[in-house]
Amino acid sequence: LGKIRGFADVLLHARPAWLCVAVAAQVMTYACAGGIWWIVLRRAGAPQRLRTLSLLSVGKVFTDQAFPSGGLSGDVFMLRALTRRSAPRPLGIAAVVVTLLGFYSAMIASTLVSLVYLWRHGKAGPVLLVMTVVLLLLAVVVSSILFLLVRRTSERLHGWLNRFAPLRTVVDSFARAP
Repeated sequence: LGKIRGFADVLLHARPAWLCVAVAAQVMTYACAGGIWWIVLRRAGAPQRLRTLSLLSVGKVFTDQAFPSGGLSGDVFMLRALTRRSAPRPLGIAAVVVTLLGFYSAMIASTLVSLVYLWRHGKAGPVLLVMTVVLLLLAVVVSSILFLLVRRTSERLHGWLNRFAPLRTVVDSFARAP
């Protein structure tokens, strides 16, 4: 009952203009995600409708939230949806890679901007700094591995990752992506 009263209080004091801004930003998130897939598929000769891809991105985000797996569950959802819509699997995988590289690039950039802001305002302590550096290193390593797999520039990396049975299919699929 207390939570219902709290929610009602929030609704009574909500500013409709800011709510509209938040809704518009959320809608643009899905449109941009669909736009990434649209560009990749169109350039590869397997065009899909932007509206369809934007709606599928809602399903991708829901799947990512319902089955937390670092975004992998949503990517599998998108790959299957695109395959059902006659998009070749390697092109879907290329779109996954572009999406992941974009995600990691945005995460690295926003983390650095946030860290600089917090540092300049005296709010970045040593624990936050260490955790941020670890996060950034992990993001750089993962995005570099993805990039090297797709560009097929490192046979040693490909061979090393293929030693792990659970990664073999993913590594081979990424290596075949255009």
